[in-house]
Amino acid sequence: MQNLLAGISRGFVEAQSMLDERARESLIRYQQIGVPPSAFVWSEYRLDFPLALQFQSKYHVSNKTHIMVSPRMESIGNLKLTVRYLPLPEVYSVPD
Repeated sequence: MQNLLAGISRGFVEAQSMLDERARESLIRYQQIGVPPSAFVWSEYRLDFPLALQFQSKYHVSNKTHIMVSPRMESIGNLKLTVRYLPLPEVYSVPD
C-alpha cells in the first residue's frame, strides 16, 4: 500500500513538473513571437478507492492490535483531478 501511494505521489509531482515546463515554454514563446503566456497547476487531486480493514484481536493485554489493510476487489477506485489556470504576473521573465 505504501508503494502504491508513493508511486501515485511521484506521478503527480512529475505531472506538475511537465506543466511547469510548458509554462516556461509559454514564456519563451511570449518573448519570441508575442503569444500570451499561460500556466496551469494541479489545484486538487483525490484518489479514492475502497479498502477492506481486518482487525486482529489481542490475546493478551500486552499484545498489539493489528489491522490488515487490503483493497476491496468488488469495486474500483476513483481518481478526481482538477487543473486550474494560473495567471502570470504582468512582468514576464524567463529564468536562465
